[in-house]
Amino acid sequence: MRGFRVLALLALVVWVLALGTGCSQGKPSAEAPKKVGLTQFVAHPALDALREGIVEGLTQEGFVQGKNLVLDVTNAQGSTDTAASIGQKYASGYDLVIAIATPSAQAAAKAIGKTPLVFAAVTDPVAAGLVASLEHPGGTITGTSDVHPSRKSLELIRAFLPNARSVGVVYSSGEVNAVKQLEALKSAAPEFGIEVRAKAVAQENEIQAAAQSLANQGVDAFLVLVDNGVVAAIESLAKVAEERRIPLFASDVDSVARGAVAAYGIDYRAMGVQTGKLAARVLRGTPPGDIPVEVVHDVELVVNDTALANYGLPLPPALAGEAKHVRR
Repeated sequence: MRGFRVLALLALVVWVLALGTGCSQGKPSAEAPKKVGLTQFVAHPALDALREGIVEGLTQEGFVQGKNLVLDVTNAQGSTDTAASIGQKYASGYDLVIAIATPSAQAAAKAIGKTPLVFAAVTDPVAAGLVASLEHPGGTITGTSDVHPSRKSLELIRAFLPNARSVGVVYSSGEVNAVKQLEALKSAAPEFGIEVRAKAVAQENEIQAAAQSLANQGVDAFLVLVDNGVVAAIESLAKVAEERRIPLFASDVDSVARGAVAAYGIDYRAMGVQTGKLAARVLRGTPPGDIPVEVVHDVELVVNDTALANYGLPLPPALAGEAKHVRR
């Protein structure tokens, strides 16, 4: 009888334990939110739109701030030193780092070790030392690339200024993306009968003087590349362009409303959404090195009606059908 009671007691204990296990299986503990560091090199409309798009893309994929996502957003304000410090901040405790623009991506890659990194708006990720190749990045890094078609910018200048013989470019010497774009522009320019005259700057406060120097050389137009340092202070260049009556063209559509005549450029908001979706794949466990870099090629034409009037330029009939119009 005593043995029977012991067996019954043991059976009761086993039943209670099984019941508790079943309850815990029916109500699993909530998974901890993913912690993501999002760093942007400098504030200007194109990169701001890209950042907003990244958040939108993550949300579309089910990663929502305040629910299952903690997003730590920082801005280096155009300083490579600050970008390096931000990279150190993200070196541990994060599930993923997203870096907007080449300098921030390079700084993060150097600092965060094995933490996955997704970059955005990096013109040449291979030259920047971020990936082995676009098709097979390898390692823990992948992202989206904004390769701007230099030929489209030259076609645009030629359409508005049929007699143009030279174009002036102020560029950031410390940005790999700007240097690579300038090389591509110089390579394509002879086909259009245009000479590219360039002036390098190291800081934003040098842009106006560099533009004046190019104006004194008699350039027929200015072109701003996808160059974070120059785009952030494009108003300085636009001021010289207006004073000297030298039409200013851009390589991103958001700069058109800030004084440029026109631009063939990438939709950076859409690129941000694309980047956010790619980042979601990494958060779900896909190794970044197995995801090819996604290169954005599609561009749209935006023209500034106010700038056209200020420079006395008509809209070429061949461009009228595709142009989107803004006023400054």
